[in-house]
Order: sequence, then structure tokens, then C-alpha cells
Amino acid sequence: MRDDVYKYYIVKALVGEEVSKERMRDMYLAWMNHFLTVERFCEFHEISDLRVGKAVINLGRVLHEEYCTEQHKKRMDG
Repeated sequence: MRDDVYKYYIVKALVGEEVSKERMRDMYLAWMNHFLTVERFCEFHEISDLRVGKAVINLGRVLHEEYCTEQHKKRMDG
């Protein structure tokens, strides 16, 4: 279905494209706040391969944690 779109976002986020990184963070937060299972997350986002859905969630988690750490450092330094 839309797996290729999400694979594209994953690759772009991994090479540092800020828009894709933000998209991955947003999808992770949506998963945390609105879904009980990876399966339902994938169904909602039309991701047919659970591995792609898990990759989106895991990358989003890592990027979110990095973002939070950066923001915390900025507040502490400023």
C-alpha cells in the first residue's frame, strides 16, 4: 500500500532531512497517544508490512528522544 512512502520518509530522516525527521517524531507521538497496537497503527496509516510500521515507530522514538535532549540542553545553557 503506502509502505514505499514510509520507507522514503525513513531514508530521508536518516540522512538528516528535518521535515522527514519531524514527520517521524509526529508519527511516533501519534502512536503513543492514539494506538494500542502496532497492527492498528499500521492499519490506520495503510502500512501493509508490520516491519515498516515498527521501523517508523522506532525511528520516531529515537528522533523524539534526541529532540527532547537537544531542547533540554538549550534550556539549560540559555
